Amino acid sequence: EKDMYILVVLARDNSGKEVDPPMEIQVLVEDVNDNAPVCENEESVFEVQENEPVGSLVGQLLAHDDDEEGTMNAHLTYIIESPDDSATKTFSIDAATGKIQALRMLQRKEQQMYNINVRVSDPAFSTVCKVLIKVID
Repeated sequence: EKDMYILVVLARDNSGKEVDPPMEIQVLVEDVNDNAPVCENEESVFEVQENEPVGSLVGQLLAHDDDEEGTMNAHLTYIIESPDDSATKTFSIDAATGKIQALRMLQRKEQQMYNINVRVSDPAFSTVCKVLIKVID
């Protein structure tokens, strides 16, 4: 795939004589948003120590988009979309980076694992990435 083509245009009269010098025309091909985001792992697993301070980094969800890098078509946003209400009250995710943080101190005796769904979206497509967070002591 090329993202630019150069055409050389020649202008000749009926006898075949050049009327003007050759001219180059550049044709830029813009990326079309035709790829959905892809999770780097089927399920991302993170471990966090109980009693970690509020705001501690739990991990970073990794995803990518095969559209042209640096364009809006490849710009990803992350949002926790978990059916488990406790997950949305316990963790936050940075919409731009996919970094997951603890919103409160975690206690292993209260809950040992959290299954979280994260929707990763570009301007036209989205996919759900699965995250498992284990609380360890």
